[in-house]
Amino acid sequence: MEALKDPVETVTTPESQFLFERMLERITAQNPSTNTERLALAYDYAHRAHHGQFRDRGEPYIIHPVEVCEICAELNMDEESLITALLHDVEEDTHFTLRDIERVFGKDVRGMVDSLTKISDANFFVRLWSRKESKVHEETLRKLFVAMAKDPRVIVIKLADRLHGLRTLVGLSKKRIIRKCKETRDFFIPLARRLGLASIYREMDDWCFYYLHPNEYLELQERVREPMAKAEIVLQEMLMELEDAFWRASIPISEIHCRKKHLASIHRKIIEKEVNLEEIYDLLAMRVVVDGPPSLCYQVLGEAHLKYPPVMHRFRDFIARPKSNGYKTLHTTVVGPSGQFVEIQIRNVEMHRQAKYGIASHWMYKENPADYNYRRDSEWNELIMMLQEEKYDPQEFVARAQTALLKDIVLTLSPKGEVISLPKGSTAIDYAYAIHTELGHATGGAKINGNRAPLFQRLQNGDVIEIIKRDIENPAPDPEWLEWAKSPRSLLKIRKWFREQPRRKRIEIGRELLFKQIQRRGLYPLNLLAADKLVSILRLLKVGSIYDIYDRIALGDLTTSDVLQHLKKVQMERALKSEPEKASAQFHLESPLVASGAELSVLDTRGKKTRQRTQLSSCCRPIPGDDIAGYYDRKRRRIIVHRAACRELISEGEKHKVKELSWDAVIDGKHYPAAVEIVSLNRAGLMYDVLGVLAARRVNLVGSHFETQFSTSGELDKAVALQMLIEVESTSELATTLDDIRQIPDIIDAKRVQSPKEIASTAIKNSKINAKRGKHSKDPAK
Repeated sequence: MEALKDPVETVTTPESQFLFERMLERITAQNPSTNTERLALAYDYAHRAHHGQFRDRGEPYIIHPVEVCEICAELNMDEESLITALLHDVEEDTHFTLRDIERVFGKDVRGMVDSLTKISDANFFVRLWSRKESKVHEETLRKLFVAMAKDPRVIVIKLADRLHGLRTLVGLSKKRIIRKCKETRDFFIPLARRLGLASIYREMDDWCFYYLHPNEYLELQERVREPMAKAEIVLQEMLMELEDAFWRASIPISEIHCRKKHLASIHRKIIEKEVNLEEIYDLLAMRVVVDGPPSLCYQVLGEAHLKYPPVMHRFRDFIARPKSNGYKTLHTTVVGPSGQFVEIQIRNVEMHRQAKYGIASHWMYKENPADYNYRRDSEWNELIMMLQEEKYDPQEFVARAQTALLKDIVLTLSPKGEVISLPKGSTAIDYAYAIHTELGHATGGAKINGNRAPLFQRLQNGDVIEIIKRDIENPAPDPEWLEWAKSPRSLLKIRKWFREQPRRKRIEIGRELLFKQIQRRGLYPLNLLAADKLVSILRLLKVGSIYDIYDRIALGDLTTSDVLQHLKKVQMERALKSEPEKASAQFHLESPLVASGAELSVLDTRGKKTRQRTQLSSCCRPIPGDDIAGYYDRKRRRIIVHRAACRELISEGEKHKVKELSWDAVIDGKHYPAAVEIVSLNRAGLMYDVLGVLAARRVNLVGSHFETQFSTSGELDKAVALQMLIEVESTSELATTLDDIRQIPDIIDAKRVQSPKEIASTAIKNSKINAKRGKHSKDPAK
């Protein structure tokens, strides 16, 4: 073994020496093959490196790494991890370098010490929650995440470091205590829970509860003292009775004991579920650990239910369906001898070790722990590696990794019973991509619990998913999947496919996605997608052109919801700046529609699309299906489009050269304003019925004007005239909409009118209840 570099004479610290020797006894008892000489060398190395250093509380610094190492030893961590725990602050706080550490202890220890040092260097948790901006920290954090994905031992040592830090917070300023507890609560505890380190996250949870809410902690501690004492008496009686029953049934029991629920969990349950302390039945739970295969757990369950009546709705089988972190145990609640509810947890020795140590339970039995692949959490680990391959900028990398790491999990099943864990809120699309990328691309449909279901349906715990493949060559993801997929990993795979497509195709895909989203919200695409509105949000979205907006939507860098929110904000701001009188129905009825010819689907005289400014005249409101003509207005620099039979077009023909125009054959879901008049008996609920027809046909109402007489001032058989401006795709959709309106009881007539100016009020003055309904227009679109 190479000699230590530092010639400083070691000053013996009795307390640290005692702690280290106690830890060595524990380690050799657990794993006799451990090289205690290397551990002693690491302790001596750390002792020399931290010589003369003291913690904030005044104690020698060396005690901290020894205590961290002992926590790691309690988790059964391997020899390299224990050495790293002893040395984890050496490179950061002393003159010893990583090269020195590698020369004495090897590359494996050097790599873990390096990763742990970067956590402190990057001011990790302040940065993670975006309270500071630093590209340097983002880059080091990217490297850290990748290191964690490759070797989870790094984060387990850091968790042990943080736990000991929480144990020794007394004496620090209140501000530092609160900051560290919030970091722990927001990141360390969810991470420890995800890794299955129950003993770590429970103690952390209680420390955070104690420091952040000291009064509530002490009050709850006092409140549970008596109930727990009473419950313990009952449980001891049940323990003896059950031990006897298991002995008679020849079931080998490794251990049977009581487990106390930690205070932070009790407090959270009271707050979140709004229950009283008396309604929490697992303040104390009985835990039975069997020495044998999982089948023995069910035998124990049967004996317990024979002895005490079960509360069936509180039974949970985490052996058949484990939690996402690998937790396996039977949970049952029974009625105890005094009539109180008692929870019993049943597991075997392997499950107990897994529940107690989580990911760390495996390293004691691994020849090369760094090669261990934590499969139960592969969703996050695989995502980290994929993000690295995609070369995202550091800030986005961190944001996506953080989202994936802290999301709740939903457990689904394949038709063969394989458990697939996905982030909460995932859909069938996410399930398909979790199985295999090619299956995701080829997804054509899905069955959930044996029934056909939409691909955007959110999955629940226990759902059985079957993916129906499309039988086509070179399958590709549907653009809408960018909206439906929720798992960061599946989104990354979909975006990767789009990223490989030509920019022109991505622009088309992005525009289609935005267009569909606007339609889905029942809004007006031609209005919101007007070039002037899109241009107004370029700076907000930090893009250079409208095409960049569409491109970034296809790449997943922008969501359609974000873009739509900005567009709606622009439109609302413009509406608020308008003069009050312009908010009247008449304004809405008479305002023209202006956009490029291509956006309006109007073709020029040669039948070609044109980007020239084009206006659909408000006097006759042309829509696809109408014969149209137009002229170029030099003053306003735009093409003015009228219906061919419009009288105003005929009068304008004396000043301008009128040319015949046409509609594009592909309207692509665009909607156009059309003026209609509805004449009916005046009755309660008329507007409700008319709007119901429009809603059923997904026809948008732009504006309306209502004229009638007061029923007290004339005969009750007067009619009402309702003028409306609605949005339709074509004359055929207008015709069917008006036909549906005519089916409403008491409607006398419903027809399209040339212009709001020409809507006659004579219907109000002359129509009677016996109006001849046979006079309806046969062709309402004309």
